Amino acid sequence: MAASPTPEGPAGGDLAGCPIGDLMKTEVISVRESVKVREAIALVVEHKIAGLPVVDEENHLIGVVSEKELLISAASGQMDGPLQFCRTPDAVTRDTIIKDVLVQMLKRNRKWLPVLSEEWEVLGVIARRDLLAWFGEEPGAE
Repeated sequence: MAASPTPEGPAGGDLAGCPIGDLMKTEVISVRESVKVREAIALVVEHKIAGLPVVDEENHLIGVVSEKELLISAASGQMDGPLQFCRTPDAVTRDTIIKDVLVQMLKRNRKWLPVLSEEWEVLGVIARRDLLAWFGEEPGAE
C-alpha cells in the first residue's frame, strides 16, 4: 500500500515544521467563570465563534465552553444560570506545528483550540477555519 501524501501548505512546505503562532487569532473573546449562559451565548452568536475560553483575572485558562455545552444549558432552561464548561480542555502552544494541531482537532473532534503560554495564559485561538484559510492561500501569498 502506498504511503499517504504529506499535506502541503500554500508555499508547498511540509506541515511538520510550520508552527501555528502566525496563524492563530490573537484577538480572543473570552469569559470569566461568573458569566451567565445568556451572556456567553450572545458572545458566541455575535462573534460567530464555536466557543469561548474561560479565564481567571490574569487571563489564565481555567476551561472552555463550547456551542454544545451552551445548547444543552439553553435547552434545559438555564439561560440565567451559571456557565457549565470543560475544566480539562485541550490546548496548544504557539510553537505547536500545524500537523499536530490538525491531528488533535480531528481526533478529539474540536472546532477550535486555545493557544497558551507556558503559564497557561491565553495568547490566542486557532480554529479549523483558520487552517482551511491557510491551506487555501495561493503559493507565495503574504
